[in-house]
Amino acid sequence: MIATETKPIDAMAQGIVPNMPEAEYHAHPAWSQSALKLLPDEPELFHGRHILKLPDWQVAESDDIWLGTCLHAMHLQGQEIVRIPSEVLTSNGQRRGTAWKAWEAEHAGELVLRDQDAERVNAMSAGLMADPTIQRILKSDGPNELSLIWTDEETGLDLRARIDLLREGPGGWLAADIKSTNIDVTDKRQVASKILDFGYHQQDAMYEEACRRCLGFTPAAFCFIFVRNKPPYNACLWRLNPNDIALGGRRNRKAMADLVKRLVSGDWSNNRAGQVNEVSLPKYAYEGDDGATYYADDFQQFTGEEIT
Repeated sequence: MIATETKPIDAMAQGIVPNMPEAEYHAHPAWSQSALKLLPDEPELFHGRHILKLPDWQVAESDDIWLGTCLHAMHLQGQEIVRIPSEVLTSNGQRRGTAWKAWEAEHAGELVLRDQDAERVNAMSAGLMADPTIQRILKSDGPNELSLIWTDEETGLDLRARIDLLREGPGGWLAADIKSTNIDVTDKRQVASKILDFGYHQQDAMYEEACRRCLGFTPAAFCFIFVRNKPPYNACLWRLNPNDIALGGRRNRKAMADLVKRLVSGDWSNNRAGQVNEVSLPKYAYEGDDGATYYADDFQQFTGEEIT
């Protein structure tokens, strides 16, 4: 139920970890949505990445992730960009030995960027502030990077969520998450595809559940702030419809049930393991061939074509 009369965050239910460092949050043993979204489809990857914690199985820091981290530092942590001086870099922009090490030690913990990277991050920041609604959210009072940890009643799993922004409004609370991306952030189809591919609908459902369990209310809205990390560096605010959020919730439930089963059994094999799996070539493989009849199994449901 949406709260129309809000209370200070620090006076609400248990499960809040104020001012939790990002590294400490990511090292916490409770399960996050970013881990759960691998189940039940990729159990081997989940096992190697989150149970065995194999170094080379971890998610590589992409350009999208790194630029998003920089934006978080600026807008959520209040850090200012410190430009790396040319004297500690080589002519091709690489770090210059002892000169770099001394300068890096002097600026430990700061947001240090090369000039070209600083320009990109500043352009993305300007894109965020160019949208009046996004600007209002970023400038209004409320907690940033709020860490919530709770125990799921149905499965007994410890879960965690870290909400980028939580803002109080006349109709309740608004939760928002900043996403750096290279897609056209104003294109509805591209945004929908990105949300599905990265399981952001599952994140939405889990973060709303985190608010209900730890803060005592359901946000009036959970929004994604998509900002483009290449020209024109613009930003756009999006929210999912209730059906999409409910789908994300069902996917989360399925993932948690699968995790509990695998933790008990110790079986991390995929659902096709131990059996002979049959596959059919796609229809285009038979183009120009007059001597065979194409057999379509699950491809037919996508084309809707009659197979003769």
